[in-house]
Amino acid sequence: GVRRVLKPGGRIYFVEANRFCPIQGRGEKCFWPVDRARKFFESHGFKVEETVGWNPLPTLFFWLPLKVKMKLPRKLLLWFYPPGRLLQYVPGWYALLRFAGKFTFLWRYCRSYYLCAIKV
Repeated sequence: GVRRVLKPGGRIYFVEANRFCPIQGRGEKCFWPVDRARKFFESHGFKVEETVGWNPLPTLFFWLPLKVKMKLPRKLLLWFYPPGRLLQYVPGWYALLRFAGKFTFLWRYCRSYYLCAIKV
């Protein structure tokens, strides 16, 4: 797959939903926890350069039942889902989320994580 088409030193960014997140997670077995994703890439000839939890903030609608949230217009959700379209104009917003994502004790609350792996 991907390893075959990457040159040595090529990077792959892997993003996965956090199944343990109390806001978004559903405990689904199809999602990979962080340690499993790291082991997969390392066992397939990649060096994991960075792993970061992403976006520990809840949406303004997190308290609504899932059935209600699914009926809301997608455009409305995008405006209120941090980091939403309004927040992208706040200086340093993404840098703050990236900084917070380096603290592993916060990962339980992050809605997703990503890792950057380099082909060895």
